[in-house]
Amino acid sequence: KLTRWSEVATALPGTGVYETEEQRREELAECLAYFTRLWNERVNAEPGPDLISMMAHSDATRNMGPNEFLGN
Repeated sequence: KLTRWSEVATALPGTGVYETEEQRREELAECLAYFTRLWNERVNAEPGPDLISMMAHSDATRNMGPNEFLGN
């Protein structure tokens, strides 16, 4: 699923990766929901060695908004 979300996030319209802008938004919303769930698990736990945990506990990234988080 991560590969698909990456393709959807970076593809240009008309390249065959997604049919409509609505489909693109829906898939990226699914991606954001998944990573938000991981974020919430990590932010409420002790810091771990994974990227989401490091971002959730870093002064530089812990207060990102949803769009910025999705872009990272």
